[in-house]
Amino acid sequence: MENVDIRQTVAVGDGANDLPMLSIAGLGIAFHAKPKVKENAQQSISTIGLDGILYFLGYKDSYLDEKMY
Repeated sequence: MENVDIRQTVAVGDGANDLPMLSIAGLGIAFHAKPKVKENAQQSISTIGLDGILYFLGYKDSYLDEKMY
């Protein structure tokens, strides 16, 4: 167990089955989701790819180019 506080988590989903997960995560993001999910999620991304979530969280292109060890 990693002892990560639920308020520090990000959940990403697109269907109604993801609503419970999106609602308890620190940040719930509806990703190319159905209308009901978009209505209930804290945030929604529909026009870009998964990398959009990184930008939403504050990452910059320069961070993505760095090697992570």
